[in-house]
Amino acid sequence: MKNKDIIKKHAKEFIKNFILFIILMLVALLSFSRLIHKDKSDSDQNDTTDETEISLFEQIEDKIKSIEERYECINIIESGEEKEYIGFEYKISNDERKKLSALEGIDTILGRLPDNIIEEGLDMHGGKLKEKYGYDVPPDNGLNIVLCSEINNFKSDNMTVTGKTRFDPDDKIVNIFINVNYSGDVAKTFSHELYHFFKSRIGMQKLVGEVYTDEDWKNELPKGYKYYGSKTNLDSMPYTVKTEQDINNVYFVTEYSQKNIDEDKCEIFAYLLSTDEDEELPKAYESPHVRNRALMIIREFDEFYDTVDENAYWNRIFEENATN
Repeated sequence: MKNKDIIKKHAKEFIKNFILFIILMLVALLSFSRLIHKDKSDSDQNDTTDETEISLFEQIEDKIKSIEERYECINIIESGEEKEYIGFEYKISNDERKKLSALEGIDTILGRLPDNIIEEGLDMHGGKLKEKYGYDVPPDNGLNIVLCSEINNFKSDNMTVTGKTRFDPDDKIVNIFINVNYSGDVAKTFSHELYHFFKSRIGMQKLVGEVYTDEDWKNELPKGYKYYGSKTNLDSMPYTVKTEQDINNVYFVTEYSQKNIDEDKCEIFAYLLSTDEDEELPKAYESPHVRNRALMIIREFDEFYDTVDENAYWNRIFEENATN
């Protein structure tokens, strides 16, 4: 009897230890399974990240290739060494996402331009000027679009520099610098800089005959008005929709328009090119003063660019949104 009790006791201990062993094994297997699953998830996540980075790089390359093939005179600069220009310096962006986003906005704007207008813009001395005076000056060599992370004025005017346009006389190339890190509208910034590019031809062609005079332009500004230059304070500029209740007292589409006449023209033109067809122009275009100056800009394009006709994007936007 005593032996049976001993056997039962050992049997119970064996069963208890066996069950405990099984439980420990299950816990170990579960932990191991979780560890394997975590490693696989981390690996999959890393693979996804690598694929995303590769995909961004490939998308950028594809977008650049598409733009440069469609516009043979355009070269996109998104890598390489920086070059110092008079009055400012810049840094090339290495943010792939921001570069891709900027390229998409730039591509949209380029797609709205009349065919061959970039080539015509590079030929400042052609057109009516060549016909009248017989100038035999070759066109500039091309247009660079430089994707920057920073653009800094040496003499800071406390403004965020979103874009710059400069001619390189050594290479005979026009450079448009775009700050892709700017959180605002890259398409509008690029449109603004494009007018700086387009106006070089307009300035030369005006030697043949002006579409409007300086006095005509001044008549659409406040009486006795002078542009503010580098003293422009964007927080307190008058004559905008932010400060004027009467639309007839609105003279500028943005505060920055009041820096000088060139920036005024660039800002007026920029919205005509960057506003989508299913959107309304800013309220400032309801002002007769803004509309009249916009019409002057439009007429210059019609006169001095053979590639421009009534179907030009800015002509359609103006006719649909800015005329009453």
